[in-house]
Amino acid sequence: MPDVHGSGAFEAFGVFDAVTSDTTIHGRKGGHGPPVLLLHGMPETHLMWHSVAPRLTEHFTVVATDLRGFGGSGAPPSGAGGAGFLAGGVGRGGVRRPVARRGRVLL
Repeated sequence: MPDVHGSGAFEAFGVFDAVTSDTTIHGRKGGHGPPVLLLHGMPETHLMWHSVAPRLTEHFTVVATDLRGFGGSGAPPSGAGGAGFLAGGVGRGGVRRPVARRGRVLL
């Protein structure tokens, strides 16, 4: 079970809080190379990636975020759209463009 404060497996990761137009997205970033964005399931947080993320940093820049309304991320006002996170929030976390590797999830 990962530490609820994110220490341990995420020690080498930097912490960021990306301000979007309607809330704040909390995340961690580490490693070097092409970017990989890790999104958690429900009702999890970015900490679910504790056993995978450190290994991916050997070859990739890993960005793991808490989805809006989960973990350290804020919840947008009722009725707010979701496009702002993917269009703006991730870029502020260090990923400048989406990267796809033939539709595969890299685990």
